[in-house]
Amino acid sequence: MQAMHDFLDNFYMSRIGIRMLIGQYLSLRQPPMNDYIGMICSETSPAKIVQQAVDDATFMCTRKYGDAPSVVVHGASNLNFSYVPTHIHYIMLELIKNSMRATVEWHGIDEDYPPIKVIISDGEENEDVVIKVSDEGGGIKRSHMKRVWSRAYARFWGGDLSVMSMEGYGTDVFLHLSRLGDSREPLP
Repeated sequence: MQAMHDFLDNFYMSRIGIRMLIGQYLSLRQPPMNDYIGMICSETSPAKIVQQAVDDATFMCTRKYGDAPSVVVHGASNLNFSYVPTHIHYIMLELIKNSMRATVEWHGIDEDYPPIKVIISDGEENEDVVIKVSDEGGGIKRSHMKRVWSRAYARFWGGDLSVMSMEGYGTDVFLHLSRLGDSREPLP
């Protein structure tokens, strides 16, 4: 089973790398956009990307369930750093979408849902930008933790994703994004 997991991790990492290479090539052949070098934005704003992901996830959740929990965003709203915005959006959309689904299913439709909390943390000396997503969606069973979503996108540029669950209450997810710019692409 571990061999299959390792194979799939390598496969997804390779796929992300190929998509990044193709996207970078195509982006560099287009007229330049402000603050961008290909797909990399030198002024990536996690707060703006999180808000876009919240809007997209709210639309999807409302379309499926007829309602969606609110999302409260706190923290470093004026933070900018060099990163690939589409990677952050993809990760945040999945995390917020999962939190919304869990919250709606745990509390039942037409309930007064507890808000999902997103905290963006940064400090001058921090090597990572950390985004925490907290929900009260019932948590994940410990026996199911190994089946949790792939961390490949988070790890691609030297980041990580950790999941802390309290079964019967909710889940906290910590997304670490390396801001040092010294991470290399992980090659199999």
